[in-house]
Amino acid sequence: MRFGAFGLDKEGNIFFEYSIVGSTVDKEEIKTATLAVLTIADQFDNPIKEKWGGMRQIDMLNR
Repeated sequence: MRFGAFGLDKEGNIFFEYSIVGSTVDKEEIKTATLAVLTIADQFDNPIKEKWGGMRQIDMLNR
């Protein structure tokens, strides 16, 4: 996770934040960043839910 990190907001929600340089970003960099975030989310959503409980974003949308 070179440019990203997990965090915890005031409500206790776990989030992942990823940064890229906006002034020089191109279409390929946005694609790469998006795929990186999707990959990390897919790898960590279930382990986070198993360890700390709660719901994944998709679970919240499907209620």
